[in-house]
Amino acid sequence: MNEKLGVTTAVSLFGLVVATIYLISYWGSFDIDIFQYAGLTDFVKLAIYPLGLALLGLVMGVAVTTISFPFEKLTRATASIKIESLPVALRIVAVIGLLVALAINVLAHGQWKWFATVMIFSPAASYVCFHEKIKERIPSLATRFHFVLLCVLIPLFAAMVGSSRAQNLKDGNAHVIVDNTGVAAGLKATPEHPLMFIGFVSDTFVIYETQTRSVVLIKQSDTLPFVLKPNTRSKDDIRSALRNIFS
Repeated sequence: MNEKLGVTTAVSLFGLVVATIYLISYWGSFDIDIFQYAGLTDFVKLAIYPLGLALLGLVMGVAVTTISFPFEKLTRATASIKIESLPVALRIVAVIGLLVALAINVLAHGQWKWFATVMIFSPAASYVCFHEKIKERIPSLATRFHFVLLCVLIPLFAAMVGSSRAQNLKDGNAHVIVDNTGVAAGLKATPEHPLMFIGFVSDTFVIYETQTRSVVLIKQSDTLPFVLKPNTRSKDDIRSALRNIFS
């Protein structure tokens, strides 16, 4: 019972951390400190929809890997391997990989940094699979490998989704835009530079003016409507996401 409670607590805390990372990445792209407006109970609500579909794709990728990769044979072959017995050169490469990934994430500004960070960081982090305590807890290499990898990838993926989604709004490529009527009547907008809806928090609409590149906060009104309409200029989500990641 206590063990199940511990696992549930750990998973809940991990989910809260992932949601927090996403919110910092998304709202921080607009220089907004979301913690000034959202309470603890708002975190999951603000993050679950945009993260849900993206993480579903990641989980499906893990499932395909599990089915197609010969983990059972590798489990037997690597049973005697300890992290201390790995060649010094490999451990040095792992440390360098972690440092390079951290440097790219901190110093680079393009969306490509997330892809580069995942590619460099994941192999280095996979060495943790051979730690004795983790092997004792999780004997199966497949389960161990995916557990470690997902613990690394999901937070990075959350940051990438948040940053990429924010850039998509800044480029004016979201599916819906804010109609400059009602509460948004006084905002600057043209067909080429529409108003983008960042989010709704603490009874406040947060809008991005692509023309002035400014963030505007408007309190919800009981008399004036807030109108969203389809963005006829929006581009294909996949092409836009790929362009953002590699730009």
